[in-house]
Amino acid sequence: MAAMSSIALAAIAVGTAVTAYGQYQAGQAQERALNYQAAVQERNAQIARQNAEYDAQRQSARLRRAIGSQRAAVLASGIQMEGTALELQQDTVQQAEMDRLAILYGGEINYQNARSEAELSRMQGKAAGQAGTTAAFGTVLGGLGSVGVAGKNMGKWS
Repeated sequence: MAAMSSIALAAIAVGTAVTAYGQYQAGQAQERALNYQAAVQERNAQIARQNAEYDAQRQSARLRRAIGSQRAAVLASGIQMEGTALELQQDTVQQAEMDRLAILYGGEINYQNARSEAELSRMQGKAAGQAGTTAAFGTVLGGLGSVGVAGKNMGKWS
């Protein structure tokens, strides 16, 4: 009977240890997954910024082509680059610059959003790791209490 009670106490202790280790590992795995997710979000942030810069450069190239076309059309018609023709060209430049800035602003917003998501994922990962450790610690304490109660009920200690 004494051997059976020792085996039962050992089983409780081992079960507690295995459960605690599983909780710890689950927390660590979740933390790694969320850190990976944060890294992906950081890459997405960089891509958003790069895409906006590329689109802004394309907008500038479109502006240069439009100005060239306008100038050629005006000069071909014999009109001087002054007055309405010049105002039209200035308006085109102004509108294109506003579009370019809007593209860059949108890219910066997307960049900042992705960076915020990455930071949130890192915080969640840290919390998950800590939660796993805390759960494991709680399981160990609970298991020790169970071993103590079971041992006392079995007469292992007084």
